[in-house]
Amino acid sequence: MANEEQLNLIKQGVHVWNNWRSEVFRTKIDLANADLSATTLSSINLSLANLRCINLSRANLSKANLSGAILGKANLSEASLINANLSMANFIMADLSGAYLSESNLTRANLGNAVAIAANFIMANLTGAYFSESNFTRANLSNANLTEAILVKTNLSASYLTKTNFTSANLSMSDLSEADLSGANMHLADLSMANLINANLTGAILTDVDLRQADLTGAYLNTANLTGADLSMATLTNANLNQADLREANLDRAYATDVNLSEAYLSNANLTDTILTGANLASAYICNADLTGAILTGADLTGAILIGANLTRANFSGSKLDGVDFTGAIMPNGKPFVPKQPTS
Repeated sequence: MANEEQLNLIKQGVHVWNNWRSEVFRTKIDLANADLSATTLSSINLSLANLRCINLSRANLSKANLSGAILGKANLSEASLINANLSMANFIMADLSGAYLSESNLTRANLGNAVAIAANFIMANLTGAYFSESNFTRANLSNANLTEAILVKTNLSASYLTKTNFTSANLSMSDLSEADLSGANMHLADLSMANLINANLTGAILTDVDLRQADLTGAYLNTANLTGADLSMATLTNANLNQADLREANLDRAYATDVNLSEAYLSNANLTDTILTGANLASAYICNADLTGAILTGADLTGAILIGANLTRANFSGSKLDGVDFTGAIMPNGKPFVPKQPTS
């Protein structure tokens, strides 16, 4: 339970509280279970405070200092924490639904099992934060920094993540279905076994990203940079990768039926045993790629460039091959391509 003396002090206003804290800065703050809903606490100093199970719903905590505070199971729904210092704070199982945290500092904060449905984290700093198994459905994290954040099994479905920085973040087994990740930076991120069904990754940076066994069904990846990405055993059915950069990417055993890879760059990519039935590879650049055992039945390769590609045991049955450049390629029969001699 909350310390009654401290609770009475905080109710006298931020100025009184902050002055008192500056005089007794070593005193432990205990406001656990207190009801401070709809209270104006802008710029208050609650660093290192015990705020377990506190009710701060609809409270104004903009520019507040809650660094290192313990907020487990706290109610912060619809609270304003704009530009607040929340670094290393503990939000385990807290409710942040509808809260405003734009430009806040959440570096190394613990948000495990937290609920932040439709919360606003625009331009927030979440570097190294821990989110595992949290619910961030429809949350707005546009332009936020989540470098090296841990988001394993986090629900980010239908969230707004445009231009968000996920460099080296761990999003394995997370739900990003229907999320807007356009322009996001996911360099070196772990998205293995993630759900990206119908996600928008247009123009995203996915260089050297781990997408093993990820589900990208119906995802938009046009113009995305997937250089060196690992998509082995990923599902790309009906995904749009028009003009995407997949140079040196690994699509080994990927399931990519009806995928759109028109004008995509696949030079030096690994497409061994990849299922590309009905795929659109028109005008794609597939130079020096390995398509050993790939299934391309019914695919459209019109105008594709397969110079130096390895097509051993590849299945092109029913494919459109008009204008394909096979120069230097190893054909499905294991023999080098022999161009037709012009008839006299």
